[in-house]
Amino acid sequence: MSDMNRQLLEVYSRVLDHDIWSRLANEPELSGPLLIEVPDAFHNARVKLMIVGQQTKGWEHTKAGIEGLLAYYRRFELGKRKRSPFWRAARSIYNCLNPAGPPQGFIWSNLIKVDVNEQRPHPELEELICCTDLLQYELAITQPDVVVFFTGPSYDERLRITFPGVVCERVNDFVNRLSHGALPGKAFQSYHPGYLQRSKHWHVIDELKTLAGC
Repeated sequence: MSDMNRQLLEVYSRVLDHDIWSRLANEPELSGPLLIEVPDAFHNARVKLMIVGQQTKGWEHTKAGIEGLLAYYRRFELGKRKRSPFWRAARSIYNCLNPAGPPQGFIWSNLIKVDVNEQRPHPELEELICCTDLLQYELAITQPDVVVFFTGPSYDERLRITFPGVVCERVNDFVNRLSHGALPGKAFQSYHPGYLQRSKHWHVIDELKTLAGC
């Protein structure tokens, strides 16, 4: 186990205390929290990238426990077999930043760590899991060079709560540059790739590549 993954496991074990864990386990339509495991390829990537989505769309249940949730993340293989706009965009940005790097060498996390029946959880549950600061811990441990949030304006309030005092500098109609002490110098927010494809603005992905340093 890498040092990063050891630190993550310690955080997950400490933060997801018994009260929160048991409460989550009693919600039958609530997914387990998305807990990340850093792939070996991440350490060999020239530019270390984290992609942050909104929330999962179906995931393992909390009853699987921390080890089960980490194993599920590992088996998912960063959407290796997925052809959705989100995963095509994530791989496109990673491959552009690391043209000679190992495949699947980025990290994926979410702004909201759970879903309810494949949808955004109601505010009480959202706050319950988000107040654990899991994403902030993940950023501090993995130290990515570039972070791209595919969250869109509906998640702006959650973004501001997660990163108090974050400065959003508008780059264009679809991209903001984010400045905050918990984020790297290259941190950006854009619309979800599904929306970008439906609205025929896929060119935004190329703009993000340029901003990220391709």
